[in-house]
Amino acid sequence: MKKIIATIMSLIIMMSPITAFASEYLYGYDISTHNEVIDIASAKENNKSFLMIRLGYSDKYVDKNFLSNVKSAYEGNMPFGVYLYSYAFNEAEAKSEARFVIKTLETISDYGDMFRLPVAYDLEENEILQNADRDEISKIMTAFCEEIKAAGYVPMVYANKYWYENYIDITAVSENGYKTWYAYYPSEEPDFSKPVQIGTTGLYADIWQYKKGDAKLNTLDENIMFTPDETVKPAGCVHKLNQSIKPATVTANGAVIYTCERCGEVAKKDIIPKIKSVSLKTSDCVYNGKARRPEVIVKDNKGKAVTKENYTVSYSANTDVGYASAKITFNGKYSGTKNLKFRIIPKGTSISKLTPKKTSVKVEFKKQTKQISGYEIQYSKNKGFKKGNKTITVKGTKKNSATIKKLKTKNKYYVRIRTYKIVSGKKLCSAWSKAKSVTLK
Repeated sequence: MKKIIATIMSLIIMMSPITAFASEYLYGYDISTHNEVIDIASAKENNKSFLMIRLGYSDKYVDKNFLSNVKSAYEGNMPFGVYLYSYAFNEAEAKSEARFVIKTLETISDYGDMFRLPVAYDLEENEILQNADRDEISKIMTAFCEEIKAAGYVPMVYANKYWYENYIDITAVSENGYKTWYAYYPSEEPDFSKPVQIGTTGLYADIWQYKKGDAKLNTLDENIMFTPDETVKPAGCVHKLNQSIKPATVTANGAVIYTCERCGEVAKKDIIPKIKSVSLKTSDCVYNGKARRPEVIVKDNKGKAVTKENYTVSYSANTDVGYASAKITFNGKYSGTKNLKFRIIPKGTSISKLTPKKTSVKVEFKKQTKQISGYEIQYSKNKGFKKGNKTITVKGTKKNSATIKKLKTKNKYYVRIRTYKIVSGKKLCSAWSKAKSVTLK
């Protein structure tokens, strides 16, 4: 009997031309573990026709009543959306929360016919205000909502008047098409004759949470939806996504593709930027008797480093002085190969002693016996060897001294030395030693 009376009263109210109620709007509850599992029949008696159900909080915790409330809404033919209470302090954590939501939604696929409202991001945690400013909070909001949108769901932002006016980028909300859910509890009787503006932002709410419930009294938060035609969508698939990869190459972008195994829709694509550059940290390695493996540096088209798990490197001819190779073979998110060349140069030596005479200088140096063909001794009156340089060659590995002749008496000279090896008709040289000076008598 009570249900019949309630139904009649609802019809009378809907037909009455009073400003306190607009029949084209919808009314609903939002619920969480702080409430009992929703009684749909009772909700309908109270003229409620939608629910916003808390999915969880942070990127780890599912609301303990989430599945029960979803099942109850489904069985009672009550359209619902979901919301997550955020604890994200940066964009990375916001994206992690979005992925948590998307993964959790896969568990309610059997009840997806009633999941017709947005996925809301609940921004009201005071700790966030202590760790992030307006710009950072707006980035957090956008990071979450874009992940949700990319997965095929409708993103919504929930916040109170203070947050919307001071910490939410209204332009980003509007331009990106995010739905709005506004928490504001007027002291007077709410006016439902027209949509409510969110504080002084100039933006209007899609859903207005106009009355705060009391868990101790078992009363629920109450909401009005001003844009049901835009906010309540036809029943769709609650995606269960499988991941596949189209590898990027040095000439083309790739993508991580998320396809729903239930409906076959490609719900999301994450672009993998193509490889822009592949290089070695050094093109010259010094011979030390061991295999030399210079570090490979790979960057994508965005200038970001491609991590080592995406390629392997094999080296060849990389022990003796000469010309070596590095072959980079891409895998994972990338495909293709790249061959790079590098040199292994002789180990250098140093000058032990300079002995001047009237027109000559005897140069003594530390002998090298492995992987060289000889030495080059360079001398100059210029300390920086910028001009006037002359070089003598000492062939072989047996000598440890040589004499520079035909010098000018009483002049100061600077002398340095390096080793060299002839490989395939080309001379590979070590670095020059530190120079020493000498003044002739």
